[in-house]
Amino acid sequence: MAPPARLRVDPVTAPGRCAVGLGPNGLRLEAAAGDAVGDASPWATVAMTSAGPVPCAGLDTAQGGALAVTWGPGMVRSVRVSDTGQLFDRRPPGTDRAVGAAQANAALVHADGGWRAVVLPSLGDRLPDLGPGPAAIAPDGLSVAVADGDGLVVMNMADGAVTARHAGAADAVALGADGAVWVAVGAAVGPPGTASADGPAVTDLRAAGAAPVAVALHADGDVEVTGPDGVHRWQAPGPASRVKVSDDGGRVLVEGDEGITVCDARDGSVLLAVAGVACGAFGAGDVVVVGGEWGVATLAPPAGGA
Repeated sequence: MAPPARLRVDPVTAPGRCAVGLGPNGLRLEAAAGDAVGDASPWATVAMTSAGPVPCAGLDTAQGGALAVTWGPGMVRSVRVSDTGQLFDRRPPGTDRAVGAAQANAALVHADGGWRAVVLPSLGDRLPDLGPGPAAIAPDGLSVAVADGDGLVVMNMADGAVTARHAGAADAVALGADGAVWVAVGAAVGPPGTASADGPAVTDLRAAGAAPVAVALHADGDVEVTGPDGVHRWQAPGPASRVKVSDDGGRVLVEGDEGITVCDARDGSVLLAVAGVACGAFGAGDVVVVGGEWGVATLAPPAGGA
């Protein structure tokens, strides 16, 4: 098998507030205007480590950050994060979102026919007809949850057997560590059966893969982090459309029109800000995967912290 196509990368270091650009030695990170990130950030300096020609409008990671699932108009792809090489692709009409299983080789894909559960990297169907949702996949990839008119259904990924039913509405759903089920109803976030609350509605909801933490994005741009130490709420740094959360629940990645920003989950302080990208997700350790119409790239602190 031929090696995956690669984009030429210049591994020059840049400050933690940076932008994807093109220099004489290839795709690279360049300093961007704005306040510097704190010295305590692991990305106080950062470099591009790999890039591949995989154009995308969105992406998420799976299997501990080893795999990514990317999507664009009518196209979904699986990508090996270590070398940003495309593995497989499918073309479900209307593809517009995917959600990876944090610790397993599985994902959900949304297209014109609704949600489907797939295995990675092949993107082969496991549960092809989950309906319009909302839907979520467990970190271990063994179960999925789907909301319908009668409440929330949790089923086995392997055969679709129903393992639990929860009454009550769900405008968004997330499955987290140790079987935790989170729902959003209006502005409220909690377990199934949570009553709706007034205020700016939740527009995106994610749960950490290895910690009892849920992160909700509200329509007014507020990010709400619910965990063992209570609820933290802060304003997203700029227009926001999606949120991701690290497995340990300590970091939140915010996507928006101006790029991606990685923030401390407790207070929203900026740890990394990257312009010139459409989407991003957490890889393994301190790796961050970003993408756009130019392709997919991995970013990391320089070796040795230089």
